[in-house]
Amino acid sequence: MSLRSMCRSRVTVQRQTVTKDASGGMVQTYADLYTDRACDIQPASGRVREQYMQQNLAVSHTIYLADAITILPGDRLVSNGHTFLFQGLRPAAFGYDVWPTIVDVEEQVRS
Repeated sequence: MSLRSMCRSRVTVQRQTVTKDASGGMVQTYADLYTDRACDIQPASGRVREQYMQQNLAVSHTIYLADAITILPGDRLVSNGHTFLFQGLRPAAFGYDVWPTIVDVEEQVRS
């Protein structure tokens, strides 16, 4: 079984940029950095949540990406109408080292 066949979702990684609006003012927007990347999105384990809580960060999900990509603080990941804010990267646990990128995120609630 290939890694990509285990990926049930697709994700777009976006990076915050500053652009000028019509009146010349600066506005913050997000630009697509990586699009349509294969991934698997899972609820974060209790152990992972606890590790981030010690750093005063909230984590709701872990996203396993099939590609090695660079993600930075402030980036967000969008998948199927859900937006996730990057909280941290971590190495794969023993036996899961086939996943090139593992990202811990907090889902952003729409208002």
